[in-house]
Amino acid sequence: MHETTSFFRPEALPSGTDIGQWRVVAPLGVGGYGAVYRVEDIHHPRLPLALKVALRREDPRAQREAVLLMEQAVHPNVVRVHGCGRWPDPEGHTFHVMDLVPGPPLDRWAETLNPSFLQFAEAGSKLAGALGELHGRGVLHRDVKPENILIREPDGEPVLVDFGIGTYAGAASLTSAPLPPGTTHLRSPEAMRFWVKRGKLAGASYEVGAADDLYALGVSLYRAVTGHYPFPPELLGDLLPLAIAQNRPHAPRDFNRRVPQALSDVLVRMLAKNPRERYVTGAEVRDALVEAASFGRRAAWEASLFEWEPVPAREAGETPGRRIRRPAFPTSPMTVTEPGVRLLEGGTSVRRRRRGAPAPAPEARQASSRALLGRALVGALGLGLALPGIWVVLGNKAPAPAPLEPVFRGGEVARAPEPPDAGSAASPLPLESTPAAAAPVEARAMKGAPMKKPQQMTPDASPQREPGSMGKALGTAACVGLACASAQTRPASTDCPPESHIVMRELRLAWGDGPSIIPDIQQGEPTPDQPYTTVRSGSIVSRTRNDRGLLPRGTLLFGELFTEGTRVYGRYERAQTPDGKEYPVCFILGNEDAQGEEKLPGSRPGDARISGVPFVTAVQRFVYKKPGENTKQDE
Repeated sequence: MHETTSFFRPEALPSGTDIGQWRVVAPLGVGGYGAVYRVEDIHHPRLPLALKVALRREDPRAQREAVLLMEQAVHPNVVRVHGCGRWPDPEGHTFHVMDLVPGPPLDRWAETLNPSFLQFAEAGSKLAGALGELHGRGVLHRDVKPENILIREPDGEPVLVDFGIGTYAGAASLTSAPLPPGTTHLRSPEAMRFWVKRGKLAGASYEVGAADDLYALGVSLYRAVTGHYPFPPELLGDLLPLAIAQNRPHAPRDFNRRVPQALSDVLVRMLAKNPRERYVTGAEVRDALVEAASFGRRAAWEASLFEWEPVPAREAGETPGRRIRRPAFPTSPMTVTEPGVRLLEGGTSVRRRRRGAPAPAPEARQASSRALLGRALVGALGLGLALPGIWVVLGNKAPAPAPLEPVFRGGEVARAPEPPDAGSAASPLPLESTPAAAAPVEARAMKGAPMKKPQQMTPDASPQREPGSMGKALGTAACVGLACASAQTRPASTDCPPESHIVMRELRLAWGDGPSIIPDIQQGEPTPDQPYTTVRSGSIVSRTRNDRGLLPRGTLLFGELFTEGTRVYGRYERAQTPDGKEYPVCFILGNEDAQGEEKLPGSRPGDARISGVPFVTAVQRFVYKKPGENTKQDE
């Protein structure tokens, strides 16, 4: 046993550290403002618990979550908290200890256990009832999604976890962005309509309410019972917000004919575009699910969610397995439920011309339609992503892209080592949550920034487009998926997060300049014996070592590294200052030559060694170059 008080690193607590009556067993993950550990009660060592500790002293979000779980959100279907406090001293870092919930997230439970529709409806009704009670107390979860709904073993009770971005009546607002933190493909249509109109609502902020939580619950239930989200998270740029804002999703029975009609109807109503057409309270959703289970043939409700299909044995003597047969995404187009929105340059939008209003010149209308169609097709061709059944309004006669099968990768954001399949490439706002209290059947992955999957590296001759960048040459698409030989690989150039240019100017960050960083906060400062940091491709959280502009020393930078080539490239899209404020930013790893960081001796495939004190550079666009190329960033 050892206790550390003189030098405390909350993101890297060693096993055996005692925090009050709890002893650290193993790390579970590090997120935007907190680190989560598996711990045990010293007096009851067999009880599995999770401890979440704030990365900074006086972090208002950590204090808000502790108050929320200890006082405001106590409920049988909410993760139970055993205690909270500060450590290592009375003015130290806020922490709280909660149950380590044994069991899978909702979507994985549906696809591995394959429960009956009765079991599914019961779980959904309990979740709706729990949210309804919380809303009655003024509590909002704000991040309801399959990964934050755990089905506890062995009793099958659904448990809401991860209230890291939750709030309650009277709590101070901690962000001033147009939309509060959240996950794009689970946001409500009214939130997405606000986002699409954000240019006309400068200075206004969307106010999340109970309707947003209940809509997200509907999306989560829909995902579990169909195997798909209503709108694919992979949709590019503003296409996902536009689809959520306007298009009516397919009914669950369009995917899965096993779904009882009454259940399908409840889920369709939960996802209605007009909040007045949806259920108003969690109690109404609960009652609707219970009532639905009394309609139709009993055998249909007792059937499993999906059909099983056999999995042949991989080798002699092995027992054959089975898996669900995931329904295909419907190929018929979704319908637009409100006046169309035309996507224009820069991601802005305008309403379709009202009847009787003067029509734009034919040449201008055709040019606009052609430009948008070209941009959408480049996005679809360049990445092989489908726009299944989603019709973007290009004008009166503009053709829609042919519906294709979407790409789903079947992972959950909160589970490691699989990369997340949830999250948009152009998410309006970053996610602030941290790993939830789920039992590490598989370790929970780092959360905090809505990190995209590690981007597939492509040769210099044919860089693959990044989701979210809409205007690339059609020639890029021609080489996607081809094995063009080249020794050096690097990520494709792409655009910065929305609003980052404005924010960085307000933060007085000069293009071509930036602070030095500790590359990986989990490894900490370099030492004379180890002057390097070992990194891998994927999500990374770094910390600044000095002030730059209005970003103070100790600011966390959330980003992504690419290590597959002869150099290490990286980009950072979100900054979090020590006082908890967050900003969209645009930094690359290395200097303004955009050539990344040199790999040091001792690097191996999958493990790259770089300087322990590299720099990041403020840029206007993510551009990556190989040694010998232009030394200036593209404008």
